[in-house]
Amino acid sequence: MKVSIIIPVLDSPKDLSFLIKAILEQSYQNFEIIIVDTSENNSNKQILSNYNSKIPINYIHAPGYYPGKARNTGFLHSAGELIAFLDVRTIPKNTQRRKCWNLFSAT
Repeated sequence: MKVSIIIPVLDSPKDLSFLIKAILEQSYQNFEIIIVDTSENNSNKQILSNYNSKIPINYIHAPGYYPGKARNTGFLHSAGELIAFLDVRTIPKNTQRRKCWNLFSAT
């Protein structure tokens, strides 16, 4: 089952880099990342070029979107059967997605 990870971000390239590294270290690897960048500039997009060769990242530039609208926009672009919303300063432990998957597959 594919998980769509939707991350709204506003001018936080350093935090975004830490978050993407943590996502790559997850034990569950069937996922896509959708970044909804609400900043006026593209400072976050530069960080993504370091990771695009490792995983596909869907980048959406939506300046001025508030967090709820950014999450909804990411959802509209998602292809996963499960949706995970992460804030840019929320760093998951490396087994977090596996534990969530186990909960869903048990039902």
